[in-house]
Amino acid sequence: MDAAELRRITGGNPFYVCEMLEAGWPSVPPTVRDAVGARLARASAAARQAVETAAVNGARVDRSLLAWILEDSQGSADECLATGILVPDGTGCGSVTN
Repeated sequence: MDAAELRRITGGNPFYVCEMLEAGWPSVPPTVRDAVGARLARASAAARQAVETAAVNGARVDRSLLAWILEDSQGSADECLATGILVPDGTGCGSVTN
């Protein structure tokens, strides 16, 4: 697929461009919710548990709380951040949908 086709399909939305490149053609998630679900599906069970637990806190989670959650779930902070669902944001982490 060329760049023009990618832009046409995604409407140039950077989030969808990344999702399309990650998931592969012709998979375009119809909603942001589906895209986030696909990211979680590619993560380990421990990372999914940690991200889902952190989500209860809201759109942002303090790094010390995230560390505590990860300790309990045996998850890896690197893996949670690598999913792109949690992104570093000052002293905490925010969700990709913010």
